[in-house]
Amino acid sequence: MREIFAAIWQAAASLLGVAVFAAIMWWVVKAHSRMWRLVADRYSRPGGGPAIARKLETIVVTRRGPLGSLVTGNANYRQYPGTVMTVTQQGLQLSQVPPLNVNCPRLFLPFDQMTLERTSWALWPEPFAIRMTNLPDIDIILGREG
Repeated sequence: MREIFAAIWQAAASLLGVAVFAAIMWWVVKAHSRMWRLVADRYSRPGGGPAIARKLETIVVTRRGPLGSLVTGNANYRQYPGTVMTVTQQGLQLSQVPPLNVNCPRLFLPFDQMTLERTSWALWPEPFAIRMTNLPDIDIILGREG
């Protein structure tokens, strides 16, 4: 009887550990994809036609203005390494490589709603900001190198 109770206790403790780990990982996924999902609210439709060019890139999605404190969790930017940028006739298609694509739907940014402006970001040499007409307070920042 004691062995059965010990086995049940061990299984319950393992299950609780897995549940806590899964909850923490889901929170990390939601926090990582927060800024990407703000863009996806307006530009998550598939499309664009056949690919003209494709490149693996690191982008930053940020709000314009003061960024907030990273210590308090109010940082209004996220860096997305592993972004596949595809150029089509109609616009740019952005997607994350697996497993970074969890909770980050594919984005399509049409050229007719896009402006490209010089900006500054960290120590990146000559970055550019993609500004979309339906996202008046969000920039998508691209590095110039490569």
